[in-house]
Amino acid sequence: MKRFFILSLLALFSLGLAVACGGGSSGPSCEDVCTKVSECDSTEDYNECLSMCDMFKEVMRDEAYQALGDCTMEQTCAFMEENGDYCFEAAMAEGSLTAARSLIERICTTMAACDTTGNYTQQQCVDDMTSGENDDLDSAMSIFKDSVLDCVADCVENESCTDLAEGSAQDCMTTCGLVVFSSDFSGPTCEDVCNKMVECGLDTDMTECLSGCAPFEDSLRPEVFTELGDCFMENTCETLNADEDGDMCFRQAMTQGSTTAGAALVDDLCVKYVECDDSGTLTQEDCVSQFTAEQEGAIAQIGMFKDSVLDCFVDCINGLTCAEAADDNSMDACSQDCGLFID
Repeated sequence: MKRFFILSLLALFSLGLAVACGGGSSGPSCEDVCTKVSECDSTEDYNECLSMCDMFKEVMRDEAYQALGDCTMEQTCAFMEENGDYCFEAAMAEGSLTAARSLIERICTTMAACDTTGNYTQQQCVDDMTSGENDDLDSAMSIFKDSVLDCVADCVENESCTDLAEGSAQDCMTTCGLVVFSSDFSGPTCEDVCNKMVECGLDTDMTECLSGCAPFEDSLRPEVFTELGDCFMENTCETLNADEDGDMCFRQAMTQGSTTAGAALVDDLCVKYVECDDSGTLTQEDCVSQFTAEQEGAIAQIGMFKDSVLDCFVDCINGLTCAEAADDNSMDACSQDCGLFID
């Protein structure tokens, strides 16, 4: 879920100057700003810019909109091209860090409560969302009205842990009026990725590529599939073809998975193995250690998949007899039936 909130804010930035279209009670008009936007970027659609106005003016603080709009009108196109964050920083300076931090803390209270291991604290979550590559996240959130931030927090708190793991925070964004953020930043589709793969000679049949991609799009966590697709789309054919093992993008996508969920599945799997150990010498700890040692990177791979996929696999395994659990074919059948595609 953390990844979704970060991407939602980045979606705002990816829209470039079009954000300044929001027509609040003060600041430049939509027409003026969108004319400037079109002059600075010929690829920007003037009518589309105007259509965003009503949506943005409803969610941005008036003072943040005015700062962003005024800055856009005052600076030259050349300056803004070289200093893409300048006007956003002007808007963030008018935001409320207190309100933004309150939202993050409320989200993290929910996130920590959903962690079944008990090892992920609210403070760790806050640190994750406000440090490193996310050190400006609270400043970015600060430009939104209190009513919007409170709406998102209330919605997240009312969602189940299972739904949040499946990306229901996106529904919260939409419900609270952040439609642009939740719909415009959807990431590459299977069609996009397969077009790139065929173009690069990594696949020769578009139909087969699409049929192979679709199950992964259904089973992978949304943030993982987006990261995977972005890697294919952003790298050149030369770079992709130079990847001898063919797993560069999958390794990159694994960074967006849930190691907590991956480790939980291994624990559940080992419960079954210990239960079925006739010798009575296999302990839960030994099983987990052996699994992680023999299956290097397995936890990270498992964590790429949605919780619903992992829960399905565990339920399937628990429904097997010990004899069936010892049969690789039965395990493979559970994997295929649930959409857990791991080498």
